[in-house]
Amino acid sequence: MKLKLPSLSMSAGDIPPELMEGGGLRKSIRKLRSMAPWLAIGVGFFMLFTWLSIPTRAIAWRIGHEAKKAGYIVDIEDITIWPWGTVTLKNVAWTFEPSREDQIPGKFMLEEVDVRVGLFSLMIGNLDVEIETQREEGRIRARYAQNDELTSVEVEVEELPLYDVPKARQALNVPLMGLFGLKMKLDVPGGEYSKASGFVEIACAACRLGDGETKLYVPGSQGLKDGVTIPEIDLGSLSGRIEIEEGKGEIVETIETESDDLNLAVSGSLRLHDNLGLSGLDIVIKADFTDALQERSERIRLMVQTASPQVKLEEPERGMGWRLEGVLKKPRFLGINSKTRRESLEERRKRQQTRDARKARLDARREAEKRKKEEEAAKKAEDRGARPDDDDRGRDDRDQGADARDDRDNDTIPPPSAPQLNIEPYDPPEQQEDEPPPALPPAAYDEPDDGDDGPGRGDPSDEEDPQ
Repeated sequence: MKLKLPSLSMSAGDIPPELMEGGGLRKSIRKLRSMAPWLAIGVGFFMLFTWLSIPTRAIAWRIGHEAKKAGYIVDIEDITIWPWGTVTLKNVAWTFEPSREDQIPGKFMLEEVDVRVGLFSLMIGNLDVEIETQREEGRIRARYAQNDELTSVEVEVEELPLYDVPKARQALNVPLMGLFGLKMKLDVPGGEYSKASGFVEIACAACRLGDGETKLYVPGSQGLKDGVTIPEIDLGSLSGRIEIEEGKGEIVETIETESDDLNLAVSGSLRLHDNLGLSGLDIVIKADFTDALQERSERIRLMVQTASPQVKLEEPERGMGWRLEGVLKKPRFLGINSKTRRESLEERRKRQQTRDARKARLDARREAEKRKKEEEAAKKAEDRGARPDDDDRGRDDRDQGADARDDRDNDTIPPPSAPQLNIEPYDPPEQQEDEPPPALPPAAYDEPDDGDDGPGRGDPSDEEDPQ
């Protein structure tokens, strides 16, 4: 006996209408699946051509231009941009300004510098950048993160040759040997370095400088402005740590070293400025050249023996000392016993305060004497029965009385008498009736003849006798 079961195949029979409603959607999905590979290929080619079309040299030039506006001379040959947020700078040259007028600018060359930008931080308005470069010897890494409230700066240098430290070889001018290390971390509120907190660690292993032929120059030192030839000096290994709090740094672990040639100790503090180049320095450097080095170098022994009192350390310490002050971009060396600019200003301010106080005392004494004299005058006026306000009126009355006395005196003085002259009256002689009258003298307005002296001027003997 055979039973015939109903067919469950979807290929035979009619499809129920309720199943036909979603057929269009499924068909579209199938089409998209078939087109997805081609779409991905198209997007990939678009990204590839876009990436190849980026003007990398123009961007490299723009980076160097912005660096020059900030005060740094940086030249970049080309850059490579990767889709995952990494940028590679190629053939980067950092040019330093010369430390002296007779020196050419120095350069710090880097073949490649990798710059990684945090894309997620960038999308939310923050900045997170890491920089890393690898040299033949040594590695340099830095990180810069910034948000609305805080800026973080980290720098790490590992086993970099001392001669490769930027600007060190150019500034000192002598050969440098050894391995340099640096680790720094700063938290800067609001981008103001004057309020920064963090630390700086410095280390140098197997350090040596000099070769016995090249001159040593120390920036900011007047005594070594012309340079001095030094032998090769072994500095040994040294390290130290600077703690920074609210912009003020203190060397908590003295940077010191002891070697066969030199005993060196560095201590002091610094004050950060928002412009790091203007950060203030107050560093004390003490150096004691060993007898072995002085026997090996006549110049070093002469320098120690002829050192000025401003440089020599006071007993029980030995050696010489200097004070490094000024600002970071323009330091100044002074003898350890010399007065700093702050001390000189403080001493000048105290002298001025002393002069002002002495002048104030003199003025107060004069004012007191003046008031005393006025009080004495007022008291005398009261004793005479007059008020101090009537002094001017009494003075006027006294002046008027003096004028009246002068008038009375003038009245009593007799007037001067006329002079007594013995003049007899003129009695003209009697004339006879027959006698002619005497000739009249010439008119007063008649001009005298040539050679005539005029009336009253000639000789009386020349006059005619009226008889």
